[in-house]
Amino acid sequence: MAPIDQSRRTFAAALGGLLLAPALLESAVQELNQSGKISRETLTSALRLTGDALTEEQINRTSPALEMLINDFAALRKVSIPPGVEPAVRFYAAARVSTAPSPTRS
Repeated sequence: MAPIDQSRRTFAAALGGLLLAPALLESAVQELNQSGKISRETLTSALRLTGDALTEEQINRTSPALEMLINDFAALRKVSIPPGVEPAVRFYAAARVSTAPSPTRS
């Protein structure tokens, strides 16, 4: 496992990114709603905020994927859940009934 850089500078950059991320996401959503696309400037500012750098090819591939994710997120938020529905705290998958004999120990 690689060592983690735990300097104050890294912590301050991460904290700043966490505080600015919601505003940046909201501006990207508004831009997508208005123009149908996320501009290269918005994407590169988000990358600068996280400290990442992408090539032009990676930015060209990332932009449509980000637009699709934001649209999916917006569709999920439009789903109406009545107040009486309890939260799903556990998932119970249908039990599979096996017809194979169980292994025996000798």
